[in-house]
Amino acid sequence: MTTKRLQIFRAGRHTDMAGQTHDFSDGDLAEIAASYSRQTYAAPLVIGHPQLDAPAYGWVDQLVREGSMLEAVPTDVEPQFAASVNAKRYPRISVALWPRAHPNNPTPGKLSLRHVGFLGATPPAVHGLAPAAFSDGGVGYMEFSATSSALSYISDTFRRLRDWMIGKEGLEAADANLPTWQIDTIAELARQSDPPSPAEPMQNPAFAAAQADLATREQALAAREQAVAALEAEAKRKAAADAAQARRDAAARFASSLADRGLILPRHTDGIAALVLSAPADFQFSAGEQVQDAAQLLDDVLSSSRPPAGEAAPRTTAAPRAIEFSVPAGAEVSAEKLDLYARAKAWQSQHPGTDIVDAVRAIEGNDP
Repeated sequence: MTTKRLQIFRAGRHTDMAGQTHDFSDGDLAEIAASYSRQTYAAPLVIGHPQLDAPAYGWVDQLVREGSMLEAVPTDVEPQFAASVNAKRYPRISVALWPRAHPNNPTPGKLSLRHVGFLGATPPAVHGLAPAAFSDGGVGYMEFSATSSALSYISDTFRRLRDWMIGKEGLEAADANLPTWQIDTIAELARQSDPPSPAEPMQNPAFAAAQADLATREQALAAREQAVAALEAEAKRKAAADAAQARRDAAARFASSLADRGLILPRHTDGIAALVLSAPADFQFSAGEQVQDAAQLLDDVLSSSRPPAGEAAPRTTAAPRAIEFSVPAGAEVSAEKLDLYARAKAWQSQHPGTDIVDAVRAIEGNDP
């Protein structure tokens, strides 16, 4: 089996299982790699982070720093353990380090690797490491493990966020949104390796109140917007209804004016009004330089069909028919009225459907 390097640690800020935060530079990684010697102390490959490093399923032969990553060259790996790692039963890696001043540090004054732990479903404290594979097919030391470190990472992130908020918004804003008691609670949970229950999520009371207030204001704003939209719709509907009624009234007045001027019969006013309304509201007709709407055009047509003002209706040249009627004895008949009557009867015969009164009015309207 061809072994390959394992990515076991990287530079950056990490929190150990005791809740302590440590910053590791590329130089620190170089120091760990340079101080490691299998002849002085062979760091074992173990499952998890046992208090006693037994049993060992292999050993670290050499440490190499690659940029910001610390890599281990494994050796003497137990075959069944290697097969389990390659089958991704232990895909994650975590490490334990001796501090420089630890009395058991095999290289006093320098950071030193204690062991490499392989983890199963538990996430590592140091993220961004490649999955573990061996082939191409207590606290006197710093131990970087699972849940507690994740919570410590969260509390550390919130603490830095609070510091930023103090500098940006002031202490009062920071206390209202990220109080120290809340961050300390997360840190304490990390030290106890006891994550908060999902049924009882921690929540900032001030933030919850602000969320509730925002939701209330958004609901009120939505209600106002709906009310405004309803008022606008009602105003548009009323304006359209008023415009339609005004158009009907104008058409009725126009038809009545035609009847009053003798251009149409009174019984035709409703029909003429309906005819005007049937034209589109924006109908326009250009008669030379004059632009007319439907009513103006109809008025012009009807006015043009009658004789010019001051011109009498043509008189018949035929001899008037004898008009027979009986009058009381001694009564006199006006020749002028008789002539008007005769001409009205002639006009009536030329305009079927009219009565004698309309005929007389038409004749009298044409007389000078």
